[in-house]
Amino acid sequence: MNNLPILGITMGDVCGCGPEIAVKALNKAAIYEICRPIIVGSAAMVKRA
Repeated sequence: MNNLPILGITMGDVCGCGPEIAVKALNKAAIYEICRPIIVGSAAMVKRA
């Protein structure tokens, strides 16, 4: 079982740069060593980012 904390990353304003920054954060391997990240927001906006 994975005991790392879950970290919610919010996208902020979907019309701004928030969705892109959230997706870029998930592309960094180091984040998975310290937590289990999830993006909170619109799935459609994540796909566009």
